[in-house]
Order: sequence, then C-alpha cells, then structure tokens
Amino acid sequence: MITNPTLSPHSTNPIRIFRLATLILTLALSPELRAASGPYFGQTPPSTNPVVFAPGILSLTTRFENRIAFSPDGKQCFFTVTDSGYSYSHLLCTTQDVSGVWSPQVLAPFLPNLDKFEPFFSADGTKLYFTCKTNNQTDFYAVDCTPQGWTNATALPSPINSANNEFCLSQATNGTFYFASGRPGGLGGMDLYRTRQVEGQPLQVENLGSTINSSSDDADPCIAPDERFLVFYSLRGGGADLWACFNNRKGGWTTPVNLGSRFNTSSDEFNPTISPDGQYLFFTRQQYLGSSGDDYWVSVAAIDNLNPLPTIKTNPVSQTALPGDNITFNVVAGGKAPLRYQWWFNQTNSLPSATNSTLTLTNVQLADAGSYSLVVTNTLGASTSNPALLMADPTFVKLGASSAGALSFRSWIGVPFALECSSNLLDWSSLVILTNLTGTLDYTDSESADRPCRFYRARIP
Repeated sequence: MITNPTLSPHSTNPIRIFRLATLILTLALSPELRAASGPYFGQTPPSTNPVVFAPGILSLTTRFENRIAFSPDGKQCFFTVTDSGYSYSHLLCTTQDVSGVWSPQVLAPFLPNLDKFEPFFSADGTKLYFTCKTNNQTDFYAVDCTPQGWTNATALPSPINSANNEFCLSQATNGTFYFASGRPGGLGGMDLYRTRQVEGQPLQVENLGSTINSSSDDADPCIAPDERFLVFYSLRGGGADLWACFNNRKGGWTTPVNLGSRFNTSSDEFNPTISPDGQYLFFTRQQYLGSSGDDYWVSVAAIDNLNPLPTIKTNPVSQTALPGDNITFNVVAGGKAPLRYQWWFNQTNSLPSATNSTLTLTNVQLADAGSYSLVVTNTLGASTSNPALLMADPTFVKLGASSAGALSFRSWIGVPFALECSSNLLDWSSLVILTNLTGTLDYTDSESADRPCRFYRARIP
C-alpha cells in the first residue's frame, strides 16, 4: 500500500459508510463484472511481460484494485478495493465451488467497520493475514480458517506490530515474516524489516539494512517462498517503482535493481505478491488521484532472469549406460556474464577439460559410473547443480538391430542371457542362450525373413 497521508478513514464517518454502500451496490449492478471459472479465473497464464489480471472479472474500470491473495489450494481469493486517493480500503473475497465457478465478490466478514487491505495467506492456508487501520494507525491482524468458518480477527503481537504504522506482511516458507514499518531507527520514512527467531529468546525484528533500505520510503516487501529474492516498492527514484534484490547465499542481499520499463511506468507500482504455486508475481499499477488502478500479473521468471548471481535453471538428468555408450549431461545456468563452468565427478574430482555447460562422455566404461555435477561461478559467487547419476545396471542388456533379424547385444557383465522372440509381445519363445556377454555380441535370427513381425528381448534365465 502506498503510505499516503490521505489514507485516514474513520469507522463512524458518514461519508465512508456511504462509500461502503455504494461499493456494494456497484458490485451488484456493474455490467462490466463477468462470471468466471477455472484456476485464476480462467485466465491465460502470462509471459515475462506483465498484463492486467482478469480484466472485467477482478480488474474493473469502475474501481481501483490493490494487493491480491489466493489460498494455497487456489480456491479462495481475497483482494483490496480502494479509490484513487486511498481514502478508504475494503477487503473483498470470492470462492471457487466444486464445479470451478467463482462466487460473487463480497466484503470480507471480519472487522466490518474498519478499513482492511493487503491480504496474505499462510503457506498451509490456515491463516489469512491483513493490514487494518484502527485509530489512524495500521497494524497486522490474522484470522484462522476452520471447518466452521473464519475466527474472530486478532492483532499480531509485538514486536511485529508497533506503535507506528506497519504495512504489507509477507512470509517465507520457513516462517520468517517480512514487512514495512515506520518505527524509529530506520533509514527512511518506511523501511523493510523481517522477524528473527533465536532459540530460547523472544521473537526479534531486524531492519534489512542499508543494502536494501534507502533514505526514501521502501515498503511492500514480497519474499519468495524460498527467500531467493525480495521484490518491493521504493520511492528512491522519485515515483513508486518496483525493485528486486537477491539472496547472496552468504546471509545478505545483492544491491537492489529497478525492474525496468516492463514493470514501472509513470503510474505507481506497488503491492507485489506471489501466487501460491510460486509461478506468478502479482502487483498493482495505479495513478494517485488518477483514473486507473488495476492488478497485473507476470511470470516469476521475469524476476529470476534479473538475478546477477550464478543460478542453475535446469539440472542435469541421471542416465543409465552400457559399455561403449556416449552420454551427454546438460545444464542451463543464468547470472551476470561471464559465467565459468567446472564439472565434478563424485563431487570430489574435477574434470580438467570439462569447462562447458555440456559434458559429453564417450565410450563409457564401468569406472565412469557415478555422480556428475557442475559448479557455475562469476565474480559474485558460485552455484552447484544437483548431481546426476551415470548408472551401470548389471541386469540391463541393450539390444539393437542393423537390419531385420541382425541383432547385437551389450551388457556390463558376462552372465548368460536368454534371447527370446515374439510375434505379439505376449507369447515368447526361446531362441538361444547368450554367454560371455562382456562386450558386443552379434546374433542373426535365421527365421526373421519368413516372420517379419518379430520382437526380441534378452533376460536373465
């Protein structure tokens, strides 16, 4: 939420009550509001270019939408509706039924007389967090989802809530909360904070420091579930733009980067949040005292692609081989160029000539069986791929045919194998017992010319 001083409604204000009644009437009568079904209201998933989310369904020209939150099962959606000057904020919800159809959008039932906004679901879906304005101060509240419905809303304890304003709660899978606060001791008007739990000590809150926070307002943190990146809005460039920084894997963060013209415009961009499946980033684009305000969504890959640290995007795949095979492992990596590559065998032996993203092993032998991993480095750090296994299955026989009935066999071990044939893959007849199968053995089926529809298999008798 843009921390504008005009956001100061009071629950007993008759103008606010009139606006609330007007909102309910608008939801009921708006000809623009369309029914929807399917995941994410049936919308086509976005690419790495942001697009308006659910136009005519959630994003309407007759209202201003803010932060959105889907439950982990994707069947509940909460979002904020406000006006161009943020003079009020209402929390709306809609639910998907068993047939996939989304219900009419209604006001959230908890704390009905107070402004509520910035919803966020816990990873297990049992809690919904949101920001609430009481007595001209914003704090975080939570409600529990039970089989009987939502519980009463309760304020989060200190030190998450303080005597100052808090905005936009986000949570990593490990339970760490990230949020914005105007509490004393920060570097600007609003700073980004996170919780820190030390065993045997009360919950602590720490400022994210000068690498991330500036002398301007920095707010609306959106932490990736695995904490690999943090997206937030900042006024450091003059207007409210979206910025991102990345976990440097050393307990700190990279220098924040502006997300650029695909995300940031002359309007304000804020309220980033991630879909429960981790695939999409939602955010708000709104003109303060202007004529437009909608939610947008984009593939999370648009954020990951900006990571300057070495990252493994595609890991190598394990394979099974026979003697003499040629095997190739591939890795797709990203990060600030130039990238350097080094393959390792069994995680302890570097392969001197294997310094590319692709590793090819020719004429493999039993000694080549093991694990292969790639270390990618640049001037900022290093990243290691998951190990891929080259497996030598002693019971595996590779059968090939250069022409009808002309067969060749390869295996790692010299035990006898029975060669069988079939015309229907159901009934099998024995042809020969193959012995001394430590390399390549050729066999010609003399009856194949008379029986062209023949299938072959080799097995341990």
